[in-house]
Parts: sequence; structure tokens; C-alpha cells
Amino acid sequence: LNLGACAVVTDAVKAAVADRRLVGAICAAPSVLGDLGLLEGREATCYPGFESRLTGAAVAGKKVAASGRVITGQALGSAIPFALELIRQLVGEQATDRVQAAICF
Repeated sequence: LNLGACAVVTDAVKAAVADRRLVGAICAAPSVLGDLGLLEGREATCYPGFESRLTGAAVAGKKVAASGRVITGQALGSAIPFALELIRQLVGEQATDRVQAAICF
């Protein structure tokens, strides 16, 4: 709730989505994206109980949802798959494979 009420945060997130920069949100944070209307037509996931706040999204019941340059994660238990998807989007499949192997995941 605090992040969603902070204009500095919401302005930065809106600008990042508009500029097609990579945006990631995990746990309850995807609700901020939903409240801002930034999940319209996207697949998204969040901490259970916050689904109603993913306005306009196709709510995915999975650990990580990547929809274009917006990546959402369910909770702490999905942090590693979430991080691996961020790496995949930022630097590619080979780097992701190396990190995944290095952390024995």
C-alpha cells in the first residue's frame, strides 16, 4: 500500500512500462501495477488474496508470469524462478543457464 501511495514510485513504474523497460513485481507488489492499470491484457500472478487487485490481467495461478517486459512473481517461494526470468530477459538464456547451474537450482 505504501509503494502504491508514493508518487515517485508510481510515476517511475508508469514511465518504465511506457518505455518498454523491464518491470518486475513480486508478492503483493503486482497489485500496484494492477491498481495503475498497467496489467491490462497481460498475464500476472501475485501473493494469494491479492488477485482482485490485478485489474485487467489474466490471473495466472503459477509462481512466475512473464508478459512482455512485465514479470510478476507469487511470493518469497518463487524468488529464484522470478530472478531467473529477470536474468533471462536482461541477458539471455545462456546466462540464465549458467546462473541456474551455479546456484544448483
